[in-house]
Amino acid sequence: MIVRFTSQVTVEESMVFESIFEPELQLDIEEKAELFNQCEVTFMTVNGQLAGEIYSINVPDLILEGVEDPDDQKIIDDIKYIDDASYLHSTSILPEYRGLHLAKAFKAFHNGKLAGMGYKNVVGHSTSKEMHQINEALGAVHIRNHENWYETGRLSSFYVLKLD
Repeated sequence: MIVRFTSQVTVEESMVFESIFEPELQLDIEEKAELFNQCEVTFMTVNGQLAGEIYSINVPDLILEGVEDPDDQKIIDDIKYIDDASYLHSTSILPEYRGLHLAKAFKAFHNGKLAGMGYKNVVGHSTSKEMHQINEALGAVHIRNHENWYETGRLSSFYVLKLD
């Protein structure tokens, strides 16, 4: 198995990841393109096939975007006091590549990129048991829970991961 990390994937190609989310969390191509213009994006390929995506945004930029619904306000409330942070917006692994123990290395690679850019913290919200465990294995501390994240029925756990 050959695993590679890259940023050279088009927004159109990345739309495959939207199908693994509930409709409330899916982005259309225009929303995703706009977000990618503001984010640090990392993709993972396995044997040349697209397998995962991670993207994160500078916290002050996210706060400046404003609030569209109550869950957006929860994000702002969670992150506004964390300095030198990037908000990890999404980590997605296509179903056929799950269970191969790639997610931890994928996230560690992306976090290393962020540390190299000068960030001291990564913040985000874990919405699956598996990602919660991976984040903790990488050193994250989960601070607060939010019920029914974006009306999906998911429990979301806010975390902070110090990079230094």
